[in-house]
Amino acid sequence: TRVKTPAKTPAPPQQKPQPKETSSSASTVGAVALTCTLAAGCPGPTTTPQVRPTPPQEAECPPGSAQAMKELGLLRIGDSGRVDFPNTPKYITVRPGPATIRLSARDWSKLPYGTLFSGELLFGERVQGRFTQAHTPDGHTYAVCLELRSGAEWGWEKLAGSGQDTAKILSGGFLEPVKRFGEAWRYEDREKR
Repeated sequence: TRVKTPAKTPAPPQQKPQPKETSSSASTVGAVALTCTLAAGCPGPTTTPQVRPTPPQEAECPPGSAQAMKELGLLRIGDSGRVDFPNTPKYITVRPGPATIRLSARDWSKLPYGTLFSGELLFGERVQGRFTQAHTPDGHTYAVCLELRSGAEWGWEKLAGSGQDTAKILSGGFLEPVKRFGEAWRYEDREKR
């Protein structure tokens, strides 16, 4: 005769004993938290890393621009050209990339009123305007190296309503010659008036 033996029930899984938190592991966690706090915060679910806008890279002027600006009389001390975006209101919205502005208030040395300047807009903390060609109303084109100044600073201030890829700015400013784009100094060897 066969005897039926009851099947063995599996034993419940044994739980591994949890290590007790010692004062050294608690102090390590505290040290990491303090280090993160002192190092301007650690990214986590409640913090957002801050991205600072980088200024546009420095760049060389176009070949022949220094000579052309000298011949055009654009290197006189304290002289700059008043410009604006043609046919626009006082405030406009711009994007990075190619741009054209117009000499708007008067002649600038040998460049007549209405001369167009082509170049590009670059976004950083401000909107930088770098212009490399001057196109006169009579059809002449000159290589130039001019940066835009608005007030006492280079570039335009980004006004309320600006976004990451667009900026609301004043539509006018002043062009000044530079030896190299992105350097915040002017020609030292300008001619006296």
